[in-house]
Amino acid sequence: VMLQLLNKLQDPNSSLRDIEDLITTDATMTYRMLRLVNSAAMGLKSEVSSVRVAIAMIGMAKVQAIASLLSMAGQSEDKPELMAMALIRGRMAERIAEMLGYGDTNRHFTAGLFSVLDAMLNLTMQSIVDKVPLDAELREALTNPDSHSPTGDTLRRALAFERGDWAVAGEGLSSPERLGQIYAEAASWAQELERAVAA
Repeated sequence: VMLQLLNKLQDPNSSLRDIEDLITTDATMTYRMLRLVNSAAMGLKSEVSSVRVAIAMIGMAKVQAIASLLSMAGQSEDKPELMAMALIRGRMAERIAEMLGYGDTNRHFTAGLFSVLDAMLNLTMQSIVDKVPLDAELREALTNPDSHSPTGDTLRRALAFERGDWAVAGEGLSSPERLGQIYAEAASWAQELERAVAA
């Protein structure tokens, strides 16, 4: 069920209306989406009252990522540590992308988020990306640890930091010590989102 939902959420042919309809047909997902979007972690200045407004305020790519996150949260209730790991990796990859000046930080967030799907679903990552319509760079980042794409680079750095491989994580960075700050911020952000999702 989750892979079918992710398939629809990540489909590049999905319109704004398709995504809105997909989310709003599930009352629990709609409720959790609005709680999450209105949480302090998102940092919006005004309250969001509908999925359509959420898309307008934070963009379709971010709403798709959040909806993917919510479907993963439903799947991982018995594996909360994987959800925490997914959120931290996603946020770290996104923040590293910002630090390095890479575009489309949502793709980097999605790579970090999806990097735990194999453990969550007990499937190979290749079989997962074969079932979900992801762009080529994201597919490569998730299936090839040696990917030299921007998304592969940020995911590799986030994973390296997670396992304590400082040389790989900080390679070529002018201020590698910033990674510790990014990790701490990502962990705090993940806790805030987990509280919003669990509420």
